[in-house]
Amino acid sequence: MKKTNELAFFGGKPLRKNNGPLWPVFSKHEELSLVKTLHSKIWWRNEGTELREFEREFSNFHDSEYGISVANGTLGLEIALLAAGIGRNDEILLPVMSFYSTAMAVINVNAIPVFTDVDPESLCVDIEDLESKINSRTKAIIPVHFAGHSSNMGEILKLARKHRLKIIEDCAHAQGAAWEKNKVGHFGAGGVFSFQNAKLMTAGEGGMILTDRKDFYEKCVYLSNCGRTDKFKTYQHVSVGTNARMTEFQGAVLLSQLSRFKKQLDVRTRNAALLRKMMAGLSGIKLMVVDKRVSSHSNYMFIFKYLKEHFAGLPLGVFLKLLLAEGIHCSTIYPPLNQLPVFKDRLFRPRFRDDEIRVMPDYKNESFGNAEESFASVVSIPHYFLLEEKLFRNIPEAIEKIRKYLRGNPQKIKSLRKLK
Repeated sequence: MKKTNELAFFGGKPLRKNNGPLWPVFSKHEELSLVKTLHSKIWWRNEGTELREFEREFSNFHDSEYGISVANGTLGLEIALLAAGIGRNDEILLPVMSFYSTAMAVINVNAIPVFTDVDPESLCVDIEDLESKINSRTKAIIPVHFAGHSSNMGEILKLARKHRLKIIEDCAHAQGAAWEKNKVGHFGAGGVFSFQNAKLMTAGEGGMILTDRKDFYEKCVYLSNCGRTDKFKTYQHVSVGTNARMTEFQGAVLLSQLSRFKKQLDVRTRNAALLRKMMAGLSGIKLMVVDKRVSSHSNYMFIFKYLKEHFAGLPLGVFLKLLLAEGIHCSTIYPPLNQLPVFKDRLFRPRFRDDEIRVMPDYKNESFGNAEESFASVVSIPHYFLLEEKLFRNIPEAIEKIRKYLRGNPQKIKSLRKLK
């Protein structure tokens, strides 16, 4: 019989069985909606009803006037930047802690990403660093609502007004999130959401641009719908544009997911509070502080800091392996964007002229203390663990099991230090 106190990594019994993927989830509703769409033989957004209804319902849920569905969040950011008039040589400020797409969207419209550090608690943009990097070439800010925690939109709006900057919100993590009772996605020119496979709502891929401005909405439609209006006539292409449309099948799935999203948001909110209570005072970890002005946190990730001095000094990567073996799904957060080869080694060079390259930031030699420390210490638990107590109730126990085991079995630490 396996010892109950032996780590699962070393052959002991895991605290939780890993029974395969826990996300995405679906119900009979999605199945029936897909079959209905299949038999309708209307699979194209421009002639269908599913996506248009989803655009209306999703924008209404976020208190926005207009919604434009797009193939994915990455394209959504590019289209939103173009609709805001962003282009060659414009500098765009964004937090260095984000997924690749936030910065690559800037590159793809021939603008220049300028990275800022992050707040050590929210991992959203650091306001002081943001302000220090505004200059005459700065044209826009992309706040990233990290892990579902809204950026400090009050201060960002003040800076945008003072310096006449555009705001394009990256809301990929933040369906249902709000700052001071205002839903994210319509603080600036537009907000971009993602429905990629890991997101809080998903159709495998997909995205949405929200806005309150009719002119911005119309530009996004042109840019995403082959240069045509939303009520186009055959072959009337009146603008530069691309095909960034989603399908009716994705609309059918997302409508079904939206119908239960509010309930899931409430469940995650309650369970995140319960998990925080369960983890309060636990040795070896530090809970992140949630800003009181965040009136709705979507909890795309449940994040906390790993204090390696309580775990024999083992690096974060080793701790994650031990936690995963116990059946707890977990990962690191994103590495700072300037550490990615595409920026560090300027692999985007062919897109720009030499004179443009010369005025770009020296990404390779930039330093972002808060982001670097966070990447080395922050643990991320996925949002779907917060949907059922049976999934997250073993997390504190697993952490304590690992800590006590390392303290009582120093002979195993040497082998663990060899892990990559």
